[in-house]
Amino acid sequence: MPCTQWSGHSEHDVLEARGDAIDDRDDGVASRHGKRASGQEVVLDVDDDEHRAHRTIACTTVHRTPIIVSLRSIRNDRHLMHEILPGIFTWSRRSEPHGYDFNGHLIVHPQGNLCIDPVEPDAETLGKLAGLGVASIVLTNRNHSRAANVVRARTGGRTLIHPADAERARGQGAVIDGDIEVGASIGPFTVTDAAGKSPGEIALHWPAREILVVGDAVIGNPPGACSLLRDSVVDDPPRLRRAVTRLATLDFDTLLVGDGTSIPTGAAAALKALVATFATP
Repeated sequence: MPCTQWSGHSEHDVLEARGDAIDDRDDGVASRHGKRASGQEVVLDVDDDEHRAHRTIACTTVHRTPIIVSLRSIRNDRHLMHEILPGIFTWSRRSEPHGYDFNGHLIVHPQGNLCIDPVEPDAETLGKLAGLGVASIVLTNRNHSRAANVVRARTGGRTLIHPADAERARGQGAVIDGDIEVGASIGPFTVTDAAGKSPGEIALHWPAREILVVGDAVIGNPPGACSLLRDSVVDDPPRLRRAVTRLATLDFDTLLVGDGTSIPTGAAAALKALVATFATP
C-alpha cells in the first residue's frame, strides 16, 4: 500500500515498530493481522516507549481510498500525543461504550496557545502541555470539561466556555474563569454558533488555515465521515441540524473533532454529505 508521511516517521519506521503489515483486501478495506479495519482508519498498536517518537501517517489503498493510520499505546489504550498538522497536537482516550475516541487538541499560536476540550492526559502528555504552554482552555460545550481542571492546575491556562453552558459545567466540577461568546476571536479562531446539543455549544473556525474544530456538534464516526449524536441526548435536534447546516457553508478543509476521528483533508465534502441527509423542514 502506498503511504505518504502525515507527520513523524515514514511508514517503514511505523510498521517496523511492531513488525505489523497492512494489506489491501479486494473490497478496498485495509486489514491488519487478518482483522478488517473499520471504515477509513487503521490502528497500529505500538509499545509505549517514552524514548521513541510516535506519530500519525496518512495512507492510500490501491483503490485510492484515503485512510488514517493512528498509533495507539497497548499499555492503557490511549493514543499518544502527536502533531497532526504543523503546530496542532492531539491526544485521545478510547470510549468503549461509544466505540470511538475522545480527543483533546493543543493549538500552538503566537497569540497564546489554546487547549481545546482536553481529555485526561498521561504524565508525559501533561508535561508536554506544560512545556509548550497553555494560555486558554476552550470548552466547546458543557460536557467537555473533561480534564480541564488538571490542565488548568498544571499550566495556569484560563478555562473559557459559552455562558449558556457555564452553569452546567460548574455543576460537574469544572473551574470556569471566563466566558467565550459567538462572534468573538480567540487566537486565530472565530467562535461560531453550534448550539443544539446544548444551548452554549460552539465551534472554532480558522479561515486562514481552513480548519474547523467541533465538540459535540458533529462526530467523526465512522472514520472519514461525519455524523450526529442520537436525538435522545440532544437538547434541540432541529436547532442542531440548522447549526450544522451553517457550519457546512464555512470555508474549511480540515475538521478536528472532539469525538471520533478527525478528517485532515476533504472534510467540507464529508460535512456536506451529512447535511444532505437532513430532512427538509
